[in-house]
Amino acid sequence: MRESFGSKLGAFAALAGSTIGLGNMWRFPYLMTENGGGSFILIYILVSVFFSLPLFTLEMIIGRRGRASTAISMQKISGSKKWNWFSIIGIFVPLCMFSFYVVVGGWTVRYCVESFSFGFDGMTSVAQSGAFFAGFVGNNASNLVYTLTFLFFSLIITALGVSKGIERFTRPMMLLMIVLMVLVVIRSVTLPGAGDGLKYLFVPDLSKVSMKTVFIAMGQSFMSMSVGIGAIVVYASYVKKEDSLLRYSVLTCVSDTGFALLSGIAIVPAIYYAAHVGGYEPTMQSGPGLVFEMLPVVFNAMPAGNIIAILFFFSLFVAALTSAISLVETVNSVYMDMLGISRKKAVVYTFLSSIVFVVLSSLSFGALKDIKIIGRTFFDLFDNSTNSVLPISALIICIFAGKYIKKAIIRDEMSSEGTIKVNEFLVKFLSTLTRSLLPLFLIAMIVAWIMGIS
Repeated sequence: MRESFGSKLGAFAALAGSTIGLGNMWRFPYLMTENGGGSFILIYILVSVFFSLPLFTLEMIIGRRGRASTAISMQKISGSKKWNWFSIIGIFVPLCMFSFYVVVGGWTVRYCVESFSFGFDGMTSVAQSGAFFAGFVGNNASNLVYTLTFLFFSLIITALGVSKGIERFTRPMMLLMIVLMVLVVIRSVTLPGAGDGLKYLFVPDLSKVSMKTVFIAMGQSFMSMSVGIGAIVVYASYVKKEDSLLRYSVLTCVSDTGFALLSGIAIVPAIYYAAHVGGYEPTMQSGPGLVFEMLPVVFNAMPAGNIIAILFFFSLFVAALTSAISLVETVNSVYMDMLGISRKKAVVYTFLSSIVFVVLSSLSFGALKDIKIIGRTFFDLFDNSTNSVLPISALIICIFAGKYIKKAIIRDEMSSEGTIKVNEFLVKFLSTLTRSLLPLFLIAMIVAWIMGIS
């Protein structure tokens, strides 16, 4: 018997938790400000609606139709075992992503500890906070301990099962994370000079908009919505037959985009305030530099900054953990489906499959920083491998859907076997999109990545 989510809210929380992650909080605000502000937001929304949302919905249909991980679902739907090879990608992609994701997750644990102990007091410059961050990640033992702590959090939650583990954790934590981020936003937009940050964030700047902007928006939306990994297929396999897949897909897309915007509103005005107080030009950057080097200085500069730091870094930890859980569960599901083993054994297999790569990734900033493959550290190699394989994985899934997911299947799954009324136009639209524009979009995205455009 396939496990299932116990409630609609629990299923939605798990799906939203899979998509809302580090990219929303440390990459989207930077991309938004550097690529036209309000213009980028409009492009991002259009790309999400006509590109990422249809792909997400297709994976939902495949998952619930097959009631298994991606490769086994493909086998069941097509009636052919020739798709079993996809299980290799089904393990490789989430394991690569998980290998560097848990390292960053460990950083969120450390910064939660620092914020609760008011460890950012006295950090008045990015150079100072940068030195703290470099010292932490360069310390082999410390970085590894926090990485393994985050790893075990992820494994234990999935070991408890879909309803008693994943759902029981994500449902309250996602709600708490949103409430905490709203509090951070309220504090940020009420700071002196916040208006300049909001203007920088949202006022359209058409001079920064180009075809490259479209590809950047496609890449960010694609990664943020977790398509191509297999996680959405696995989570959809736990969704009950009477639940609306289309409603879950739309709500997840709206939540993911909404939280990304919320993160931008929380971060950018606060940076403008800190720059105003410090008398220097506000600067934006992406990735660890923004979250782990710049923001501690920002929090130190603002009134009640210690409390805001606690709220923000705990939200970051929850976002990282809910996404990591979906990666672990994706690998767990492949092992359970392919080998016919119990959940607890699958979790052990996932641990054994990932531990070496996780350790290599963690030590990439310390003992192994000078060891490089193709000019990249292990951490960067796993990150780059994921970025390169994900669009290819999504393209294969799209090609499969174009061949085997006929309109009758789309109609049946979107209507929950006829129990929910579905607009026939949406069925035809998704079917046509699957066989025409979606593969072309993915090919264009792969070409843009190869050419260094996105």
